[in-house]
Amino acid sequence: MKRSVRWSLAAVPVVLIGLAFGLLYWLRGDPAAEALKPGTTYEIWVSEAEVSPNLADGGRWDADGSAPDLRGVIVWQNQRILETVTADNGLIAQWRPVGVRFSQVLHGEADAASVRRVGRVRAEAGGFIEVGVFDDDAARPDLVGAFRVPFDGLRPGVNEIRDAGQLRRLRLVLVEPGGEGANLPFHAVEGVGKLTEAPAVMDSGMMDGMAREAAGQADKLGQKVGEEAGKAVDSVRKWFTPEKKQ
Repeated sequence: MKRSVRWSLAAVPVVLIGLAFGLLYWLRGDPAAEALKPGTTYEIWVSEAEVSPNLADGGRWDADGSAPDLRGVIVWQNQRILETVTADNGLIAQWRPVGVRFSQVLHGEADAASVRRVGRVRAEAGGFIEVGVFDDDAARPDLVGAFRVPFDGLRPGVNEIRDAGQLRRLRLVLVEPGGEGANLPFHAVEGVGKLTEAPAVMDSGMMDGMAREAAGQADKLGQKVGEEAGKAVDSVRKWFTPEKKQ
């Protein structure tokens, strides 16, 4: 009896260890099942970026002491597939996969496809994406940080990259079209390559985007000035033009 009791007590740690490993496997899931499916198209976007309080050399982000104006860019196959809007004056920026421009509402052009603010990639063996975050300065965008991320390091859901540099944390979301939900799985990305400079298509694309934005603002300003000038001319003409008597 005593011997059976001793054997039972000795087996308890083994059983507990087995249960612990089983629970860990169940919580983490099967890595092969979590991997991106080859040949499948995924929607991808930058959902969040966090930067350090100071530049790498200890200096301030902006001369006036304000936080950086952050913008994210994703490149796939040497093509810029997504560029976020600028999140002004913050150390943490967040972006949503849906957004509507005022012009779309004004002209009735908003629909389910046009309001999606996402890029699209196809998971392929040996493939990768490049993602960077910039500080939108008035003169030109300054690179905060950039990474090359292989597809085999990504999973469906929220993918988080951490680093000790200026770009401390970056979150990428990948879902199959129509698969966005509130409870997306979380994955810490490994095997990421840190880039010392932004790919040319990423950097030049930022400049092109800023130029287009500036041109658009100038065009709107010109239209506004023209409208106001036209109203002023009409007012002067009415003032000096006598009314015709019936």
